[in-house]
Amino acid sequence: MSVTSACHGTPPPIPDGVSVRVYGWEFDPFSEKVRLALTLKGVRFDVINCDLKNKPKFFLDANPLGEVPVLIHNGVTLTESEVCIDYIDHVYSNSPFLYPRDAVARAEVCILMARYTNKVMPSVYSALKDQNNECIPDLLSAHEKYVEAPLKQLNSPFFGGQSLNAMDIHIWPFLEVMDAKASVGDITIPATRFPTMISYIERMKEVPAVKEVMHTLDDFKGFWETWKTPGPPDYNYHSKYPFYTADEEIL
Repeated sequence: MSVTSACHGTPPPIPDGVSVRVYGWEFDPFSEKVRLALTLKGVRFDVINCDLKNKPKFFLDANPLGEVPVLIHNGVTLTESEVCIDYIDHVYSNSPFLYPRDAVARAEVCILMARYTNKVMPSVYSALKDQNNECIPDLLSAHEKYVEAPLKQLNSPFFGGQSLNAMDIHIWPFLEVMDAKASVGDITIPATRFPTMISYIERMKEVPAVKEVMHTLDDFKGFWETWKTPGPPDYNYHSKYPFYTADEEIL
């Protein structure tokens, strides 16, 4: 990963030897998915952390919707994390493969991902906004059905078998948050109910590529404090990446 700077209103130049750039922000789960996919593939990439409450012009030029992540590669600009992961797997066709090459097996991975998106993510967002823990039962039930059960049925270390695939990438940032919330006592993940998922989370934390992109518990705790203040969270909290905003001049 490279760190660069630029003048106000223009994106910094992509460093020599790097052809991939990701616009995102530190704690965005969708940006983390793209960073994890690139890291698994061994791709050198440059990260630009954008202020989403005061968006830089070069970011809006790349994606007028103002949403992260944005993946830029050799003049190609892509949005939507799942699209980016699929593109990365096609362009960088080396192992590990993020999707199976068999059409049926690939479709099965896509089904698992769609189920998590449609059936589980709403409960994740509800639980994060919930001050009274009223949404925790729905969060646990969704993960029991769409993570614990299929993992148990697969009977392999990861959804990708012996290595990570697109489903592992897809769900990891959300499980990472759940694990952090459990560590501070905000939620309880019963070991008797989730033995497979808990073991899976611990294995994920030992994967070298995951270690490179994941956050420490202290990182999460500090960032969550910014959620308690009025207005948007601090998008630049403890960022590992260069940060750009529309208001400041970048030297």
